[in-house]
Amino acid sequence: MRWQRRPDSKYSARCRISGAASPSVQVTHAALADTERLTTTTNTFGAALVHLFQILLPVKDHTGQPFAQKDFDGLKNELATEHGGVTACLQSPAEGLWRQAGETETDHIVIFEVMTEEIDLPRWRKRRAELERRFRQDKVVIRYLPLALV
Repeated sequence: MRWQRRPDSKYSARCRISGAASPSVQVTHAALADTERLTTTTNTFGAALVHLFQILLPVKDHTGQPFAQKDFDGLKNELATEHGGVTACLQSPAEGLWRQAGETETDHIVIFEVMTEEIDLPRWRKRRAELERRFRQDKVVIRYLPLALV
């Protein structure tokens, strides 16, 4: 995979996938301005390009108390209503490890996934701040990836 900055846009890049029938896919960097939005296009094969948003939340608060199932169910219902659907990976929490101040920290997380045609970063940042308050976290990770549907 090779990335090249497109001369006509400071946020876009062109990704070329090697192979016999290599499609060129336009993707957009995460450095969008707060007021900018990105909408979905299609690749050269006509496959819809969407954006997969993932919300990573711990199953326990900083004191080790597990969050109630209703907390996760509430978020699941909100995302389904707002985006028309959600995938919630709640039964098999993922395990995260990281080093902080010479100590190894462990966290078990659940993941919520939403596919959307539009990136509205101000709205997602507002959602992140609200989740940080709601789940009593210093930082909640929300990330997005471009995705082609076949």
